[in-house]
Amino acid sequence: KAAHIVIQKEGEAYQKILTPEEYSFSITQEDVSNTSNPKEYAQNKALELSLIPFDLETAPLIKAHIIKVAEHEYLFYLCVHHIIFDERSVHVFIKEIIESYKAFLQNKSPELPILPIQYKDYA
Repeated sequence: KAAHIVIQKEGEAYQKILTPEEYSFSITQEDVSNTSNPKEYAQNKALELSLIPFDLETAPLIKAHIIKVAEHEYLFYLCVHHIIFDERSVHVFIKEIIESYKAFLQNKSPELPILPIQYKDYA
């Protein structure tokens, strides 16, 4: 998948699509299950992460964090800049996350449909 950034040329902003070789993305993982109040910590961490602004010239314009709060309980924090997601994209993304998680629970690969149009084609 590609990443999107915004760059300016002669004072005009435009989208640049980066190849996977031009950026990196990872999901940060943290285990706070042994702390005194892991759920409160996780909520505070999500708030803290939400206050970190995006730099539109630096990819990726998405942040993800998984916090383990109990043996079988996790908080998944995801923040995506609105410049790379529209409302339709959010619905597709959530559907694909659910499908991927169900497949993961069954130790399978998700079977996701190839979309006829990508956000970059629309934007």
